[in-house]
Amino acid sequence: MGGAIYWRDENGRVWQAGVDHPLPVTDPGAVQAADMSADPPLTWDAGTTTMGITTDAPGGVPTLDGSGKISVSELPPLQHDVGQAATEAAMLALAVQAPAMCIRTDFTPPHVFMLSGDPATDIGNWHDVGAFAAASADPSADVGLTATNGTAATYMRSDGAPALNQGITPVWTGKHEFQAGVQFNDVSSDATPTVGLSSGNPQLELSKSDAPTDSKRWNFIAADTSFTLRTLDDAGVGAGNVIEIARTSNTPTGATVYVPVHMSEQKIVNVGSPSDPKDAATKAYVDSAVAGVGGGHLTVATQTGATVTLAADSPTVQLIDTTGNVNDTAVTLPAAPPAGKVFTIKQVAGTLGVTIDGAGANIDGTPNVGIESPLGLRTVVFDGTNWQIIGTSGA
Repeated sequence: MGGAIYWRDENGRVWQAGVDHPLPVTDPGAVQAADMSADPPLTWDAGTTTMGITTDAPGGVPTLDGSGKISVSELPPLQHDVGQAATEAAMLALAVQAPAMCIRTDFTPPHVFMLSGDPATDIGNWHDVGAFAAASADPSADVGLTATNGTAATYMRSDGAPALNQGITPVWTGKHEFQAGVQFNDVSSDATPTVGLSSGNPQLELSKSDAPTDSKRWNFIAADTSFTLRTLDDAGVGAGNVIEIARTSNTPTGATVYVPVHMSEQKIVNVGSPSDPKDAATKAYVDSAVAGVGGGHLTVATQTGATVTLAADSPTVQLIDTTGNVNDTAVTLPAAPPAGKVFTIKQVAGTLGVTIDGAGANIDGTPNVGIESPLGLRTVVFDGTNWQIIGTSGA
């Protein structure tokens, strides 16, 4: 029979299966709907001969459309979503699962919240990631910091020319470290601070001095690029007097320093030649003026040569060696030293004498005096105008 298929009919005749004699199929041998079954998630409805997919959709079991696909309208909602809510309660009611996002429109500008864990009904699982990036800062708005040793204060603006809203300046107490470029400006009373002197620099309000209510107080700190403090200036104005603590300068070469004594508003001035009863004196001046007084010893110098010129701070005792000189050694006293300056001049070697000149002032009424005998000495003191001899030995 070759490769063909043959079948026998009910009369015993044999036929070759083909177009003219197809294989007979009877209903009892066909596949019936009742014979079909399905395992989840597939479902089978023998009555309607349809097949569906079981889902979590509230509407039940979606069915296949005419093309064998599930309709989009019957699909379950997407749980990982970006929602929008106008209140916190509305955000917590969103049917979403982590990770998900929510735009809260009750903020200005709106804030974006992220759901990092389930359930969405727990506010602890939502995290505010901030305002929209498109929202820009107002350059004229006040912004602030919290001082490490003070109170939170808004004190600086962020515009092109930084200026201080002096009505909200902080008050610094105790120790505070300022960085380079900080400058304190004029403060006219605690209640109405005004900009003065240099309005383009950052300013901090300070308290007034202990002067009358119409007084002003300036405080300055400036620094170079290496953050080295250059000058510190504090000036107070009260009752017509100006008290300056330090001269302000970008390149100070020797600022004059004033120390205010607040009990009586007096000042002590650091000078090299004190004259006022309130003046102080430099160390060099004191060393010269009081050398040998109360210190338990005198300063001594040995001199050789034909001439010796003394200064106000020269040692008190001058020992003169005339050896090798042709003439007497000429010693010149300092001109106008501080009153009370004392010198003892003694010839200690050689055969020649010593001539002492007053440098324009008299010595016991004469321009100069001498020491003629070897080992002779003269002790003189300046009285503010002339020299007086207060001791002589073997002269």
